[in-house]
Amino acid sequence: MQDAIHVRRKIITALPYCAALALAGCAAIPGFNDPSVLLQEGEQLYHAKRYDEAIAKFRAVIAQDPLNWRAWLWLARTYIVRGIWGEAIVSARRAFELSPQGPEVMQTFLQALFGGGAQALSGGNFAESIKHFSEYLKHNTGNGAAWVNVGKAYLGNKQYADALQSLTRALGMAGADRNDVIGTLFSGGVQAFKERDYNGAIGMLREYVKQDPRNLQAYLTLAKSYWESGQRGGALEAFREVLKISPTNGEALQFLLKLK
Repeated sequence: MQDAIHVRRKIITALPYCAALALAGCAAIPGFNDPSVLLQEGEQLYHAKRYDEAIAKFRAVIAQDPLNWRAWLWLARTYIVRGIWGEAIVSARRAFELSPQGPEVMQTFLQALFGGGAQALSGGNFAESIKHFSEYLKHNTGNGAAWVNVGKAYLGNKQYADALQSLTRALGMAGADRNDVIGTLFSGGVQAFKERDYNGAIGMLREYVKQDPRNLQAYLTLAKSYWESGQRGGALEAFREVLKISPTNGEALQFLLKLK
């Protein structure tokens, strides 16, 4: 009996020491650190351009503390630098959800959305581009370049009414190249005409000729769009504009003879 009591006392006495050893052993395991220390290490790695290692650190923080918005923010920034836009958007959105007023959170979120939208547009993934730019514009309606890009994405998706609305909005807006906007209106109108979306072509080209009233091809395509849609009055007016620019234009004269 006395021996059992003695053994039990030894075990109780040793427990704090064992716990300390366990903690020391855990601290030696990679990733088992204070989240604030891991975050700081990740930031240092980011600034040293060791991006893969930085991502691992930020992921380790999030594994221990999923609500750490700073870790999500830095993770988004790292993915942005790497051009990994899908992950950047996911991470930046999470940071925004956790701390919408956090320093540079909105800026980073918008940067991720713009980059992801631009990448999708250049890759011909128009639906995804529309999705990202539409979300961007919910938070920042004053970026003309975003309106131009979403307009181009709508054109790629053959959504001519939405494209026209976006491109018209971009006109005269900061960040939008006016020549790019006007050129896109023209090419979009021609595209719609070829796709036999005559109302779409009319909308795009009517806006275009407001900006460039001396473009013969624009007026001619506009006139033919009116003609094909059965709007003879609009066609007559547009063909007359063609003849003001080119009085001997055979195509316009041929159509006008049909109207008599």
